[in-house]
Amino acid sequence: DAEKLFMNSKYEPCDFFYIGEVILDESVRGIGLSSKLLFDIEQFASNKGYCKFTLSTVVREQSDSRMPKEYKSSDPVWIKNGYRKTGLFFNYHWPTFTESGEVVDQYNKMEYWIKEK
Repeated sequence: DAEKLFMNSKYEPCDFFYIGEVILDESVRGIGLSSKLLFDIEQFASNKGYCKFTLSTVVREQSDSRMPKEYKSSDPVWIKNGYRKTGLFFNYHWPTFTESGEVVDQYNKMEYWIKEK
């Protein structure tokens, strides 16, 4: 499980504030809103005593047919805001569209990112 993965690494889960999801509608992307949200979340967490942050992103192959034609990776957003990939991967399940269009409860590969102030 994801927490055990973190615990078995050099990271201590209780030291990190976990940012669950940052999802923006296409109509408001590209105007700096993600950076503003991250800043506000980190400020909130800092006020609670945290100076380390983590989030996870879905790992998809570029050839994944479920990716929209105009897909742009969110990696540059995380990098711009000081996050870096950890190389720690885990599988998490949720209802997911398959290539055939069917929705199934399946595992999805995720990767942790961290930021330390």
